[in-house]
Amino acid sequence: MSVLKSMRWLVDTGADQHFCHSREQFDSYTQNTNMTSINTANGPSRPLGSGTVVLQCILSNGKTVPLTLKNVIHLPTVPVNLFGAGKLLDQYNGHVGGRKLRNSKLEEFAQYDEYRLIIEAPRKYALPALTSLALPAALEQAKPSLALWHRRLGHIGLKNVRKTQKITKGIQFKEQGEPQETILCEPCELGKPIRHTRRTTSKRPLNLLDLVHVDVVMITIKSKKKLYATIMTDGATSYRWAYFHSKKNSAITGIHNLIRLAKTQYDRIIKGWRMDDGREYGPKKLPELAEALGMIVEVTTLYTPEQDSKAKRSIRTIVERTRATIINIDILQHLWPEIIEA
Repeated sequence: MSVLKSMRWLVDTGADQHFCHSREQFDSYTQNTNMTSINTANGPSRPLGSGTVVLQCILSNGKTVPLTLKNVIHLPTVPVNLFGAGKLLDQYNGHVGGRKLRNSKLEEFAQYDEYRLIIEAPRKYALPALTSLALPAALEQAKPSLALWHRRLGHIGLKNVRKTQKITKGIQFKEQGEPQETILCEPCELGKPIRHTRRTTSKRPLNLLDLVHVDVVMITIKSKKKLYATIMTDGATSYRWAYFHSKKNSAITGIHNLIRLAKTQYDRIIKGWRMDDGREYGPKKLPELAEALGMIVEVTTLYTPEQDSKAKRSIRTIVERTRATIINIDILQHLWPEIIEA
């Protein structure tokens, strides 16, 4: 990010406050080092003061009008200036439409580009801010840590985070101080309880949908609609499908859906199923269906994960990441089906 671009203002319609990282952009300024710390993506940060910033906004008709931002917080650790559109919209009783900010009289007072940056007239700043070859201190500090990427990627293992960084453009992090492996992640500890089971090797199918492992999981979060998820895992590729339902005995519907999906989207017929002897699949419906379609149903013993470790591992992977994500970002708990699908 260039120094000039970092001086621009990023529109956030959900923010109720303005933040500016550069002291030179304030038209009036009051220093105050006793302000309350603010939580950012890189940890708590303490503002250095507040003041007023006047933007020269270019409207869609080409005119330039001043827009005064009051009580702007000086926070050097933010990489770009944050334009709290939510605060102004409440102040003017306005709305956003077509990349334009309008007041209650539908009069335009600002607009932004495709990058959500306010379009304003060029403004002269202090020479050091333009001539210095070094990036601002805020941009240097904006490089995320390994722990932050661990949380962003759904609390996957640190080894997988490093692998993802090598094969993905744009993921950068720094490892300093104590090795991250020695630091406990509280959401992971709460959301990933470990159960040791005896593992035995089994012959793996070679072709897609030759064998599908099925199991049903109930999330402990109480929801009125989606209480259960039927997780279906392909034995050859480990690709997973999820079907959500409010009643446990509706799992058979998810199996019907996958049979139709395999035929229409993959032009394949599922050859076999492996599942436990639970009543949620229908003691009579599934055998009759399998016999009619020429499929094989392999039934395992209830509460014996050793006999179908692939299905159990699939559920463990999905549920652990879902719980850890919910705990970490404090998301609404009834949205767990959307998190699994994401």
